[in-house]
Amino acid sequence: MLHHFFHYLKDSAYLGMIHDDGKLGNFFEVNKSACSLLGHTIDELKQFSLITLDAPAIDKKFQMDYLSQLDINGEVTFETIHLTKSGESIPMEVTAKVIYVEGKKYYSVVGKDIRERKRIEAIVRQNRQFESTLVESIPIPLFVKDINLRYSYCNQRFEEFLGRSKENLIGKTVYEISPSELSKKYNEADKSLLLSGGTQIYESQVKNNDGKLQDVIFYKTVFYSEDKNPLGIIGAILDITNLRGAEREKELLQAQLFHSSKLASIGTLAAGVAHEINNPLTIILAFAQVMQRKCKNNCEEGNPENLSKIIHAAERANVIVKSLNSFSRYDTVRLGAVDIHSCLNELLFIVKEIYEKDNVQIKADLNAQSFFVKANVGMVHQIFMNLLSNAKDACEKKDGMIKISTEDSIDGLVIKVSDNGHGIAPEILNRIFDPFFTTKEVGKGTGLGLSITHTMIQSFAAKISVESEISVGTTFKIVFPRI
Repeated sequence: MLHHFFHYLKDSAYLGMIHDDGKLGNFFEVNKSACSLLGHTIDELKQFSLITLDAPAIDKKFQMDYLSQLDINGEVTFETIHLTKSGESIPMEVTAKVIYVEGKKYYSVVGKDIRERKRIEAIVRQNRQFESTLVESIPIPLFVKDINLRYSYCNQRFEEFLGRSKENLIGKTVYEISPSELSKKYNEADKSLLLSGGTQIYESQVKNNDGKLQDVIFYKTVFYSEDKNPLGIIGAILDITNLRGAEREKELLQAQLFHSSKLASIGTLAAGVAHEINNPLTIILAFAQVMQRKCKNNCEEGNPENLSKIIHAAERANVIVKSLNSFSRYDTVRLGAVDIHSCLNELLFIVKEIYEKDNVQIKADLNAQSFFVKANVGMVHQIFMNLLSNAKDACEKKDGMIKISTEDSIDGLVIKVSDNGHGIAPEILNRIFDPFFTTKEVGKGTGLGLSITHTMIQSFAAKISVESEISVGTTFKIVFPRI
């Protein structure tokens, strides 16, 4: 019966016998399929054992391992290579079982020719390699999420974009790799896409491993099984940070142009007002000085002191008018040697008393020995006017103190503008130079002052930095290179 069973099997079949000494014996019975496949006659195949039928390239340890598994478990399936009579190597899937016939131990062995399967597997591997190479060569971040919205694949560009290795991404959700405020938005969008299907395109931001926010466009679509059940999401990310930066820069330049136009108009108005004031002021000062000379020996008590006060006030007004003329003078954007101390003194002379009326004191410690820098006078005035204005606003609900100091350093001229105002929160400190960013109430700030200040300082090859502590105050530090 066993003999008939073997010979009716379509696959190659052998019955191997174990010798009485416990060693593996030759085949006891083989079928015609085995003969046809391997090119041997039945008698020839009976001269082989399960091991000697293998190609010489098969590792002996591998053979011992599967025989050991066969003895322990009574059954084993493995892949190997049989050698035909003509020397051809044929990949085989072999299933061996221990059986007992009339008290004797045999190996029942069925071998299946898997050349076609190996050929298909090679094609599949080749296709997968091609697909992997194709996906990895695409210069935009790509990712795949499973039905549970965990990352199951990403390309190298995605790793580089987030600053994380594939090992730190696969199997994780967005909540494990992104800030909570962004993760919630991503997760809700993904859930909506899985429910609705189709394609999803939207703008958002991504924070990489260095904490830098990138402006992006997400392109996502659902992929399905053969029975149309959703398996997950395939997504691509288009980085538009530079594009958005260029747009913001364009907006800033337009705003700066508008701002400069307003300043030019104000400057023209200020110059006109200064001119109109200067004429009667000159007359007041001249007549007051004449009266002072005439009253040296013939004046009523108190009149000389009053005339001195008039002259002092007129002289101060004259200095303010000259400072206004200097501050509002049209100035093309040409760089040259600028006396920073002179610019600061002119500015302080204009604003000091105005600030003091609002309970904000200004203290100047201009101690630098080298105080000439390569800059533009009009822009320098605007820079420090912006910084002083911000400092005053920060002190509006308390007795304020603004300190301006200059000092020499290895890097160049250091200028600090400090206040004891309400301070800037740490989470927004790195955004204060962004265009249109403001913490002031609507109508009280455009969000352009510090942005324009930052741009102008950079145009001088100088640097500006800021330190702040809530309820303690803020310090802006500007470093001009030496000339």
